[in-house]
Amino acid sequence: MKADKILYSIGRKRLRGFRSFLSNKFLKDEEGKFVEAERPMKYAEIISTDEWDNFVAKRRNEKFHEVSDKNRKRASKPAYPYKKGRTGYARLQQRILAEEKSDATSLPEHVLWKAARVGKDGAVVEAV
Repeated sequence: MKADKILYSIGRKRLRGFRSFLSNKFLKDEEGKFVEAERPMKYAEIISTDEWDNFVAKRRNEKFHEVSDKNRKRASKPAYPYKKGRTGYARLQQRILAEEKSDATSLPEHVLWKAARVGKDGAVVEAV
């Protein structure tokens, strides 16, 4: 049962990414404005004409744009920005444990969370 959840989760993420790719590649110009677009022939085997028309209609829907703009604004100004780039929490935890020469296998979540918000200069960003 747990494997099913994991597979569905991965599938949802991949589908969302594919939809974003289609929208950015075929429905928008260089400035991000929507343009009239034909169904991409490269994906004609997996996307029917009806599915493409529904997809385009959803992407042009005003409510979709409202939600998208709201989420874009929210994501652009996180309250506590992550400052470790592509390091990720797992590698950050390994590095901290190696620096401390600790026998522990993991760090408390609050320690890891705070360490992820320290800039390159060593200063904590915001009031963390």
